[in-house]
Amino acid sequence: MRYKLNMLEPASKIFRVIFTLGAFSAIFYIFKHRGIAIVFSVAALVFIILVLIGVVIELKQDNILFNRHNQLRNEAKFLGNTYECEYCGARFKTKLSFCPQCGKSLKYNRYR
Repeated sequence: MRYKLNMLEPASKIFRVIFTLGAFSAIFYIFKHRGIAIVFSVAALVFIILVLIGVVIELKQDNILFNRHNQLRNEAKFLGNTYECEYCGARFKTKLSFCPQCGKSLKYNRYR
C-alpha cells in the first residue's frame, strides 16, 4: 500500500480542462453560437463523469485493499523453520499464540 498510485492526482489536472471547456461554452453561448456551446458543454460533462467514475473506482479499490490488509494483519508468517511476527518482525522457532517480543496475539495459516 506504500507505493500505490494516487488516482486523484490526474483527476485534479482534468479539472482545468473541465473549467476551460465550461468557459468556452459560456463564451460561445453569450455570442449566440448555441451549437458550439452545446458541444463544449457535453464535452465538459463527459470529463466530469469520467472523473467521478475514476474516484468511485479508486475508493472501491482502497476499501478492498484495506480490508484484505486487515485480514492478514495478525497472521504469523512461516519462514522455513521459524515464524515471524507481522507486527514487530520478531522471529521465533515455536508456534506461539502471542509474540514473545511485543506480546500481540497471533494466528497461523491453517494450510501450513
